[in-house]
Amino acid sequence: MSSRGRSTPCSASTGQIYALLGLNGAGKTTLIRMLLGMIAPTAGSVSVLGAAVTAGERSAWARVGYLVEVPVAYPELTVRENLHLVRRLRRLPGGTDEVIERLALTPYADRRARTLSMGNLQRLALAKALIHAPDLLILDEPVNGLDPAGVVEIRTLLAGLAHQHGTTVLLSSHLLTEVARLATRIGIIHHGRLLGEHDTDALEQHLGRRLNITTRDDTKAHDVLHAHDYHPGPAPGGGLLLTCLRCS
Repeated sequence: MSSRGRSTPCSASTGQIYALLGLNGAGKTTLIRMLLGMIAPTAGSVSVLGAAVTAGERSAWARVGYLVEVPVAYPELTVRENLHLVRRLRRLPGGTDEVIERLALTPYADRRARTLSMGNLQRLALAKALIHAPDLLILDEPVNGLDPAGVVEIRTLLAGLAHQHGTTVLLSSHLLTEVARLATRIGIIHHGRLLGEHDTDALEQHLGRRLNITTRDDTKAHDVLHAHDYHPGPAPGGGLLLTCLRCS
């Protein structure tokens, strides 16, 4: 999986959980939409599972599951009916009970989608993405709308898919604490550019704390901090910027 053009390519190995980390508006969803062929890149090219993403190339889609932005379902159909429809569209054998159970949707299987909470709609969307056992799972903010217990369940599910079934997972998030618990590799994206990639185990080496300080007298504050062995510099927009090596 890669994108080639102005930005640095990003790639994920088989069975790896790769997280795109960036602020809201950094370009995470745009990149995911390009990988899925929903929008065309303004420059360069995109490939997924070795196949170029173009209007006429469909060879990779049977091996890809995805959830982008908000979960979508037919509101008047039940959970089971929504999944049955996806199964028929993909021409899959068998039923839907396994994926319903895996996503903890059994109590809601016969409820109409419009009656579901946001968290259970997210589960239904994940079930639709997983129903065909994809080799690559692409998820945009997969824990949105889930309560803490649901977040842990999804985290466990994705880890199991990667480690036990060899599924490659690409997900996006703006939450460092969440991706650090789940991802094996993290790509940091900002203003549409991939700034760097780091193994999660080595991420701590690249982290630092910065503190913006605004006072009524920045010059005096600078002298006080300097006297205590801190070395602040000017902050963009005014005030002081302190790189904290020993503050918490």
